[in-house]
Amino acid sequence: MANEILAGMNDYGQSRDKLETHWETWVHSLPFDTRVAAALDRLYRARLLKLDPEKDKTAYCNLARREALLQSLIRRYRKDGFINTDKL
Repeated sequence: MANEILAGMNDYGQSRDKLETHWETWVHSLPFDTRVAAALDRLYRARLLKLDPEKDKTAYCNLARREALLQSLIRRYRKDGFINTDKL
């Protein structure tokens, strides 16, 4: 229930880093929770915007790779991606 509430928020204040770590673990364990995955993706994008791709090249590349993997997971588990097996 807490993840449902937090996923709908836009500002996490100083809890952002702890929340990101918690959500990474959560999404790893429950990859079909696309609402939390989408919220984590927003956190990743915000961090990417703050990083300088030239100055922080390693951190930027690692985070960009994690975001790409997360977006792939979101596409794989979104509700409209599943077929209706009742009609098969």
